[in-house]
Amino acid sequence: MNQPSLLSSTGTSKIISRAITAKVPQLLWEGRIPKFTMVSGYKAILVLIAFSNSLYSQIDGFKSPILAFEDLKLVRISKNTTLVGAEQHNKEVRNKHLPKNWALGLEIFTDYNSHTGDLGENYMDYVAVGIAIHIRYKKITVSLRNAFGFNKTKKDFEYYFGVLGKDSRTVGFLSEASLGYVIYQTPKLSVSPFAGIGLIKLNPISRHTIQKIDPKEGLLKSATFNFGLALDIKFSTKNSSDHAVADASFLRIRYGYGLQRPENDLGVLSGNIQYITIGHCSVFSC
Repeated sequence: MNQPSLLSSTGTSKIISRAITAKVPQLLWEGRIPKFTMVSGYKAILVLIAFSNSLYSQIDGFKSPILAFEDLKLVRISKNTTLVGAEQHNKEVRNKHLPKNWALGLEIFTDYNSHTGDLGENYMDYVAVGIAIHIRYKKITVSLRNAFGFNKTKKDFEYYFGVLGKDSRTVGFLSEASLGYVIYQTPKLSVSPFAGIGLIKLNPISRHTIQKIDPKEGLLKSATFNFGLALDIKFSTKNSSDHAVADASFLRIRYGYGLQRPENDLGVLSGNIQYITIGHCSVFSC
């Protein structure tokens, strides 16, 4: 059986004895305590201290009241320090590792553009390159996209200024502002439909053609309603979750369709645009 140290008990006795020895002579000098009272009381206190310490030493795991009180104070201080330290540690872990609600993303992409209707009959499909900025809050993403590419006409066709010849080279511009929402997400994959508004524009490159057209209109300038679906395949991620965003780098494959609104009043340029995009996107939580 483990017993409290006798040295500790003896030390306690010495402390109390010294306190009494220091105070009692002063009271005696001042005449407040008679000699016989001082001697009898002093002896009685020493006997009680010695008896109590010897009694406590016989009880397993039990300490004198003074030592137990000191240990209790130490336990309280240690407990409070531990709780404060644990709370601070948990706060640091949350701030460091858990994903945040807001994030900014940057995407560089290339897309393949195809026209329908009269646009598809008169203009060739073409490849464009562009850049996009994403602002994400939890599962909602606002995207601003701009791209441009070069194409040419398939044949001669009538235009408001005359005939636009076959193989006339043009430059196309595509802009889009859309809102997307993640409907499916895993640590490596996410799917999000999107919808928004856009602008498609075709301008001639040939100087001869440029001199004939209205510079404000170009060959085509039309606002669009855009919608589609985006698939993100993540290369790397940190602490992704279903309700928050995290730092990530991923491949984005995107299909979109743009409806002219209204259809261009030049007749020969009626039709819509559809595009498939492949890009690299990085998202940074903030």
